[in-house]
Amino acid sequence: MTSLATSTIDAPADLDSFLGRIDAIYRDSGGDPARIPWAHAKACPAMVNWLNAEAPALVRPGARVAVVGCGLGLDACALADRGYDVTAFDICESAIELARRAHPERSGMFVVADAMDPPGRFVHRFDLVVEVHTIQAVPPAGRAALVQGIGRLLSHRGILLVVA
Repeated sequence: MTSLATSTIDAPADLDSFLGRIDAIYRDSGGDPARIPWAHAKACPAMVNWLNAEAPALVRPGARVAVVGCGLGLDACALADRGYDVTAFDICESAIELARRAHPERSGMFVVADAMDPPGRFVHRFDLVVEVHTIQAVPPAGRAALVQGIGRLLSHRGILLVVA
């Protein structure tokens, strides 16, 4: 399976073209993770390891968690299974549609939103923000805005988990 970093080395410099390409991959996948180069059949192992080893001392069950660039939603579901109040979002509508179809019992936690310009209701709201391989996948010209937007999601004592 190709990693997200490898699959985006040739990503167009124009962010809109890049996002259109990513959305098309989700749309054309028919929901088959094997047709999405960066998708996996389980939650991110590095995130799960962190949840097992570090999170219990830092983030209580029930805490508000945002999953940035949630894709098919497996990381978000792993967090919800642990009792967190999860909002999972992606700028790609096709990704959110697939996540909602794959997890109908949790479809309400999946939202279309732009991490570079998060909705006001997301700003300073989350106790934990999880970002897995999203920053590195975005063309370099968009990374600063993405990082700034992700930072705006955190509450005063919020924790940011970045897996790259």
